[in-house]
Amino acid sequence: MSLSNYHAIEKNLDAIEADALVRLVCVSHKARKISKNIWAEQVYQDYCTFNQSNDIKGFSCKGGNYFFQCLEGMKKSLLTLMVKIFADKRHKSVQVILSEPIPRCGFIEWHRCCLNLDDVSFADNFIASQLQQYLPFKPTDWPIWYTDYFIKTIQKYNNQDISYLPNQANQDIAYNPYGPRRRAQSNDPMTASTTSRLMAYITMAMSKQPLLVISILMVLIIVLMFLLA
Repeated sequence: MSLSNYHAIEKNLDAIEADALVRLVCVSHKARKISKNIWAEQVYQDYCTFNQSNDIKGFSCKGGNYFFQCLEGMKKSLLTLMVKIFADKRHKSVQVILSEPIPRCGFIEWHRCCLNLDDVSFADNFIASQLQQYLPFKPTDWPIWYTDYFIKTIQKYNNQDISYLPNQANQDIAYNPYGPRRRAQSNDPMTASTTSRLMAYITMAMSKQPLLVISILMVLIIVLMFLLA
């Protein structure tokens, strides 16, 4: 799915009631000749007040040339927000890559920070081992299930509400305006990336074809036992 204008989004959601809950995933690029960090901060701050006052939940992040927003709320509120986004000259190549009704919001609020995946100390972030699998960050190339899996990864940490506030006691948190980070103890990001990616595929496969995955694992166990015998 790729909806690149307001009317396409409106048509896609036409059968949904105005007060029904919807999730939109919006991806865009920086249009102005301005520092990526400053640009992301400006965009985030400008929309933060609107999102909070209209009960829009979710999060935003930046990585590479992409600005990614997961937006959850009533259809009428999200459509109003999309009008603002498409009219904002700081964005270009705006696309909605996921549009779906939801029974309830997966996030408890609009996230207080914009997560910066380009942070030079990203390998030290406490969520690095989970997020490394999504780098290089190219969400427009992802299938829908992988976008959903990325959202669930962020959701897991967001709803735990750990280390998202600066100076949290006993957490060894270093705060920056684009997101939290914890100094890692001894993580190898390359190993974490490979392991996390493998676990992501196994988890997703289990959810879709559990019997096939179990059968493959059993065969691998038998082969391994034969080799070790």
